[in-house]
Amino acid sequence: MSGDKKAFLKRFKQASDAGELMQAVALCHGYLEQYGDDVDVWYRMGVVKGVQEDFAGAAACFIRLLSVSPDHVEGRTQLAKAYRLLGDHEASIEQLGYLVNVVAEPEIIYREIAYHQRILGQFELAEAALRKAIKLDPDSAVAYETLSSIKHYSSADDPDLVAMKRLLSRARLPNDQLVYLHFAMAKIYEDIHDDKNAFNSLAAGNRIYRSSCQYDVAQDEQLLDQIGEIFTRDYIATYADAGNASRMPVFIVGMPRSGSTLIEQILSCHHSVGSAGEIDAFVKCAIGGVSGKNIEVFRTLEGSYFQNASSHYLDEIKKYSQGLPYVTDKALDNYRWIGLIRIMFPNAKVIHCVRNPMDNCLAMYKKRFNATHRYTYDLIELGRVYIAYKKLMDYWHQILPGFIYDIQYEDMVTNQEEQTRALLDYCELDWDESCLKFYESDRGVKTASQVQVRQKMYSTSLSKWRRFEQQLSPLSQLFESYPGIVVR
Repeated sequence: MSGDKKAFLKRFKQASDAGELMQAVALCHGYLEQYGDDVDVWYRMGVVKGVQEDFAGAAACFIRLLSVSPDHVEGRTQLAKAYRLLGDHEASIEQLGYLVNVVAEPEIIYREIAYHQRILGQFELAEAALRKAIKLDPDSAVAYETLSSIKHYSSADDPDLVAMKRLLSRARLPNDQLVYLHFAMAKIYEDIHDDKNAFNSLAAGNRIYRSSCQYDVAQDEQLLDQIGEIFTRDYIATYADAGNASRMPVFIVGMPRSGSTLIEQILSCHHSVGSAGEIDAFVKCAIGGVSGKNIEVFRTLEGSYFQNASSHYLDEIKKYSQGLPYVTDKALDNYRWIGLIRIMFPNAKVIHCVRNPMDNCLAMYKKRFNATHRYTYDLIELGRVYIAYKKLMDYWHQILPGFIYDIQYEDMVTNQEEQTRALLDYCELDWDESCLKFYESDRGVKTASQVQVRQKMYSTSLSKWRRFEQQLSPLSQLFESYPGIVVR
């Protein structure tokens, strides 16, 4: 290695370690301009651009790297990742296709390919990829869980269930493998209407996961209460002139599994609406470092803070607009910040997705959310957070009448056209017949509802909680403590 390269690496490391990422990129540019293509430098710059969330820039670096060294496995892996983060799932699948023959653990690559194919609605291809992963690693509990989410089962003798039972019978499986297996088996048992085993598997998976993570439900309850105490009617009125007049943002909020992906899919089919998905742009731009215990900072802010934050947010969502005048933001937890949304975007649309509370909570309890939504792994904690959410939404409706549009999942399912017309009227959008054929959309869907929104409207999920009424009694009894929640 030349002295110049050693000096570059030293300065690059110093800049990276200090978090001076722009300087690190500048160093890479300087070295490449002076010495020409260098695979190592292109790789380092691509990684830094990824950290900066400049995924297009990162992809360009890795493309240049591969033009010099086509067999660079890490470069191709990083390019696939950059495409994934850009939402170009077809391009990511193409890069992963090169990797299956050269990496030490190709089953992981097949699972990643299946991930993208599921997003694109290519379920048969996703199943084929998962079958290849399982053939390479018959003990892959995560592959079985993914497979169970896209396949409908009809028999207790299905080879997948037999294989999962055999795997589960082994002693000392790691907890994460146990969680995958229990959730997968719960889905299969539910498909074949073995409700007792379905709930037992579900409870086991949730119990194991909950025991392995730290979570204090009281902190969530306290935060939601505190938000309401700060964002009063008078507080919002104080900043009435601090917002941005843009009508571009369409916020879709609510609890997970409340029908929000369906609403997003319907709106994204409209010729005037783009979709940003579940981005964290609003929290980053509007909340920044202000969260949790230091939320009191909001009491001392000036109007210029909200003006700057709204401009930054618009810059972010315009990236998803495709030149269209409206963009949906489906970060569901933004329900917490509706008062802040009103200040920053008084002309924005806020669509609140509502579902039968018991069905909604059961659907959350059935979903393995990984590190997010940790309250969903215990029925009582789930119920407490749901009550806190409902109290806050009731409060927003009280102090901001007419600003929020509630859309009931059950109404949309049973009366699609009437509800779709009402939704578009609220959004001040003209009628678009494509919205009724949301299931034909080819846009990628990353949420847990990616299978459901590829189908025509169906009502089989209504009142599903009745199948598990006895097991869910701790939840229904808890809801009786808050009159704003009606169990039906």
